[in-house]
Amino acid sequence: MRPTHSKPIDADKAQRFLSGLREGKTLHVLCSGKVNGKRVSSEIIATHIRFREYCAEHPDFARQANALLAENMKAANARRGEFKRSQTHCKFGHPLSGDNLLIEGRTKFRRCRVCMARRAAAPRPPSEDQIQRATAVLNAGQTISRICWGVINGKKVADRIMSHPKLTLLRQRDPEFDRLVSLSRPRVRRQPTKILLRRNNIITPEMAEYNQIANLVPYQLPRDVRDDVIQSIFLAIIEGSLQRDQVHAHVRQFIRDHYREANRLGVGKYGLVSLDAPIFADGNMTRGDTIVRGLWD
Repeated sequence: MRPTHSKPIDADKAQRFLSGLREGKTLHVLCSGKVNGKRVSSEIIATHIRFREYCAEHPDFARQANALLAENMKAANARRGEFKRSQTHCKFGHPLSGDNLLIEGRTKFRRCRVCMARRAAAPRPPSEDQIQRATAVLNAGQTISRICWGVINGKKVADRIMSHPKLTLLRQRDPEFDRLVSLSRPRVRRQPTKILLRRNNIITPEMAEYNQIANLVPYQLPRDVRDDVIQSIFLAIIEGSLQRDQVHAHVRQFIRDHYREANRLGVGKYGLVSLDAPIFADGNMTRGDTIVRGLWD
């Protein structure tokens, strides 16, 4: 035989539902008589399924009930955590205010610093079940991140087995477990030490003059060309054929002279050209075919 509250809702039960909702009760209390898993009322009108069925069959009732439910749920959500918010002392009597109060950044939980320091200094020993689970995790090749935070490769995969202070206490008391933890540490391949050559921070007058002249030569030039141009400018300054205040006006001339001399020697920007190389990409004529006079003519 089904319980009485599982039977379909009649007009009397519907009125009891509305009366309970007007008193500020939530649907969970009216259908189960429980709040946060604790029974607070022995009166159970009907199940959630029966309530939804009755709302589907009676739109006027559903309109009134849903409006009251929305208000009651809003008030119930506002009451959540009220006990914790109004708590002025921890369960050991320490004040939750001033320097003794710690508010966690992510969860905003309030913590007692005195209790935290006491637990860190003298943690409770882990249970046998925790020790067995931690040993199984280490034997599986995982690290203490899985034991203390439930993290594997940076991802949360499970709840923690024990806190880090408990793990430290266990390692101090059990040398064999400590050896197992040491063997489970990931082996980090260290990179070979690189010798970093740092520039001398002392700027000499010669270095300052070099930088000043080098900054006048365009940076878009090939590195070897730019170095040769800078060298030619310095040589001209040393020989006295160029004044320092005339460098800016003659930079382009030094670049043209460099390319002219390089092309004369066959090592310019076009490089050394083979006589057997085609003149045009779409033809077979080579540079050697254009020679009309031999070397010994």
